[in-house]
Amino acid sequence: MLGPAERRLDHPSSILYFRVSDLTSSHQRLVDAGVPIVAPPRLIAPMPTYDLWMSAFRDSEGNIHQLMSEKSRAQIAFSFGETSRQASATAPADYGILHLHA
Repeated sequence: MLGPAERRLDHPSSILYFRVSDLTSSHQRLVDAGVPIVAPPRLIAPMPTYDLWMSAFRDSEGNIHQLMSEKSRAQIAFSFGETSRQASATAPADYGILHLHA
């Protein structure tokens, strides 16, 4: 049997995902505008040809939404001065974090 919703979840809401081409700069625009950030840019899923990155924020009503970006393996390789062939074999496991602070 379901009980009453927790107080923090007592209103209907949907999470919206906004696809952006540059997650780092889009996230920074939210920070600069004073938007409450729930989670900084982070790697969600390494895929065969790209990595999925997301950053969560709250809207003016407290709902959580996500910015999302697919970073191709070629983009990752370029940021480390590698060819795309080398990227999947030689990029360090934390390359995305390094890239964000570069």
